[in-house]
Amino acid sequence: MRVTVTLAAITTAAAVVVGLAAADVVRADIFQVSDGRRIEGAVVSESADEVVILSDEHGELTLATSEITKRRKSTPPETGYLRQRSRSPDTADGHFKLAKFCAKRGMKNLAQAEIERTIELDPDHAGARKALGQVQRDGEWISQEEDMLARGYVRFCEQWVAPDKLDRARRKRLIAVDLHVGFPSDESEEALREFADTVEQTSELLWKLTDRQMYVATVTVSDKLKGGNVQIRPKAEITKVWPDGKEHVGWCSKGSDIVTERDVQSYTLAHSVLHLVGYLDDEYATGGNEVCESCIMGGTGSELCSADTHRADGQQNCKARLAARFPVKFPNPDATGDLPETVVTIKDR
Repeated sequence: MRVTVTLAAITTAAAVVVGLAAADVVRADIFQVSDGRRIEGAVVSESADEVVILSDEHGELTLATSEITKRRKSTPPETGYLRQRSRSPDTADGHFKLAKFCAKRGMKNLAQAEIERTIELDPDHAGARKALGQVQRDGEWISQEEDMLARGYVRFCEQWVAPDKLDRARRKRLIAVDLHVGFPSDESEEALREFADTVEQTSELLWKLTDRQMYVATVTVSDKLKGGNVQIRPKAEITKVWPDGKEHVGWCSKGSDIVTERDVQSYTLAHSVLHLVGYLDDEYATGGNEVCESCIMGGTGSELCSADTHRADGQQNCKARLAARFPVKFPNPDATGDLPETVVTIKDR
């Protein structure tokens, strides 16, 4: 089977139709071929050995009669295209009208071929250039992307955003977390900055876990402060033995403040932030539930569970719960942006 998807082949097919145009008759069939495919198109020519048809999907297509297992009459949109093509002048405007005819009837490939022919005949044809998503800048036709980048815009979440509005757009679309860390004791500036470093590492992990949709936007680390949504306490005061016999340091439940130690790891802090902001539950093997091994909320995993990997009973998977609470999507359709910077403020009192 031979397939040709070129305007030259389409032009040849249309020329064959010229002789039929007076009677306004163009044959069209649906063909079932021996390899199981179903092909519909306008019949351009036919002999005892082969049938030549035109379809938007394949262009000009030649089928051997020996591979055709079934055939019935049809009226695909390509027949109307061939009629129009046989009567249309070989001018830029003529081909652009054909392109609009094809696009309106869902024949995208034929429309594209006609637009390309329009530009061949008239490189500055505004309608054809616009159909390709191009704009004129300094006398040259360029893509919309090139134009927006030249104007300083940034691509974010399938939209172009001005640089001065990027932070606002991020906060509207992403989960931007603000943390206020309180050390009740007097601490050195170095100790406060070390914890800020851990928070920045946590932001990197959250960005990865959420397919680039959650990060720590700001963190303020203060000493001589008993408040804050992240409260630092001596390890001995916040260590508990759970029914499973394991020691757990610190705590945080849905929407409540995080209580943890100064040497907390970024993995544990990310787990706690997902409690605090994401309102996610633990997914440990407790109360007869099966542990969600792949999920960070199960305490051992390196991802957020999805419908395919979720194991804990009685609740939605973590990605679905985040998507229900925030304007995020999994998978992220715009997972291309860089991790936003975490703005760090140190208050050494």
